[in-house]
Amino acid sequence: MSAHIMKSVGSRKEKPMLLQKLRQRLKDEYTALCTYLTTAPMTASDLLNKSYEVVWKQEIMSLFDNIPEHNCRYSDDMLSWILSKDNALDFLYQTWRHTDYLLTSEFADLLYDELTVRKDGSNE
Repeated sequence: MSAHIMKSVGSRKEKPMLLQKLRQRLKDEYTALCTYLTTAPMTASDLLNKSYEVVWKQEIMSLFDNIPEHNCRYSDDMLSWILSKDNALDFLYQTWRHTDYLLTSEFADLLYDELTVRKDGSNE
């Protein structure tokens, strides 16, 4: 039983380390992407075409930055698996893209609700 307790305690210590490592990796890969986009010979049109990717990669970074370390839903195995990818940020982005999930209706509802609150409350 003490071995099980030790393993649990060790796992609790490992998860924050893995999550921190992933956060730093995502930040580094995002910085590299931005450096590439600002230094590569690209037209304004090329940059505009990359804007969707850049915004979603920012959102992915934010998602992992805001996961509480004490309540991380991702297992150690999953965090390690993501970290094993050559480019973790691009892997997560491509995974998101392949979900075929559209946020348009949620966005429309949120915008409508916010506009309603502001109009009714004159909170401009």
